[in-house]
Amino acid sequence: MHVLYRLSSFLLVAVFVVVILTPLLITTFGKGAEFSVAENRNLASLPALDRAAGEIKSIPKLIDQYYADHFGLRAWFTKFYKRAKYSIGDSTSLIYTIGKDGWLFLGSIRGDIAGYQDPMGDARNATLYSPKELKEVGDYLTALKQWLNDQNIEYVLVIAPNKHTIYSEYLPDYIDKVNDRSAADQLVGYLKAYTNVSVVDLRGPLLREKGEQLLYYKTGTHWNFRGANIAQYEIMKVIEGMFPTRISPELYGDSIFRLEVSTDVGLEHMAGIKVEPPHYSPYPDFEGDGKVVKEGKRWNFDRGSLPTNVNHGQELNAVILRDSFFVALEPYFNRKFKSSTQITAQSSHAVLMGVIREKKPDIIIEEWAERILPYVPIDDINFPDL
Repeated sequence: MHVLYRLSSFLLVAVFVVVILTPLLITTFGKGAEFSVAENRNLASLPALDRAAGEIKSIPKLIDQYYADHFGLRAWFTKFYKRAKYSIGDSTSLIYTIGKDGWLFLGSIRGDIAGYQDPMGDARNATLYSPKELKEVGDYLTALKQWLNDQNIEYVLVIAPNKHTIYSEYLPDYIDKVNDRSAADQLVGYLKAYTNVSVVDLRGPLLREKGEQLLYYKTGTHWNFRGANIAQYEIMKVIEGMFPTRISPELYGDSIFRLEVSTDVGLEHMAGIKVEPPHYSPYPDFEGDGKVVKEGKRWNFDRGSLPTNVNHGQELNAVILRDSFFVALEPYFNRKFKSSTQITAQSSHAVLMGVIREKKPDIIIEEWAERILPYVPIDDINFPDL
C-alpha cells in the first residue's frame, strides 16, 4: 500500500510538471504563429533588444505581450474556449453576435468594432445622421454629380444593406429598435427629397425576394451570389434609364447557379468554430465568360485596386468605387460593361482625377455598405475641370 501511495504521488507530480512545462517548452522551442485566425488579429512580435536608452523601460511590457500571445498551446486553449462559449450561445468577442437558428451577425450591442463601425447600432437605429451631417452629404454628392456630369459622366450611389436589415428576424430578441428610422432611411430619404443624385436603395427588393431563396451567408457578413443577382438587376435598371439601349438588365434564373461550400465564413473564424455540416451557397456559372478578360495593369491607388475587367461585346465603361460587398456583384458587371475598373475606396479628389483621365468612364458607380453609415465624405467638393 505504501509503495502504491508513493507511486501514485510520483505520477501525480510528474503529470503536474508535464502540464506546467509543456506550454513553456512549446513557447521556447516551437515556431510561433504571426497571425491568429481565431482572433482575427496579428500577434505581438518579440521586441528588439537594441533599443535606445529611453525605450529600454518598455521592453518588459513588450516581452510580456509577446509571451501572452505566444504561450504554448494558446491557440488550442483559445479555440476550445470559444467553442465552449459558442455551444452555450455566448459570444466571446465584440466582433460578432450569435443569432437564432445558427445565424451569426457582425458587431455587438456592446459597441463599435474597429474597421466595421457599428453594424449592431445600425440594426437598432441607434447610429443616426444629424441634420447638419445630412446636408453635408447631400451637398457633397450633388457637387460630385454635377462635376461628373460636366465631364459627360453619370453617377450612381448604391447602398448595400447589412444582413441585419434583411434578416432581422434572426437577431437575438434583445436587439431592439431605439428609433423609428435608420441612418439608411435618413440618407435615402434626404437624397431623394433634396437632391438629384441617383441612389439605389436595395432593401426593398431584397426583402421582397428573401422568402424564396437565402440571399445572405448565414455565418458570413455579405449577400451571396443569389442576393447579388437581385442587387445587380436593380442597379442595371437605374443605369439603363441613363443609357437607353446601351445596357440590358437581366435577372438570371436558377439554372445559372451551382451549389458549392460557402466561402464567406469570416464570422465562423471570429467565433472560433466550424459549422458542420458546412453551408452550401449558389455560385453563378455563366457560359461564354471567356470573352471577359482582365487587363494585366492594375490601377495604382494606395487604398487598393483590382485589374480592369474588359468585355469587348459591351458598350459602356465604368469605374466602380467599392468595398467587399462588390465581390459577389463582379461576375454580373463583367458581362454588362466594356470595361469596369474597381477601386476599394470612397469617392474623393485624389481617387477620381487620375482614374477618370486614364479610363474615360461613362459612369461612376459608388457602393457604400450600410454598416459605414452615418458616413460623411470629407473632401474638397470643388473639383476642377479635366
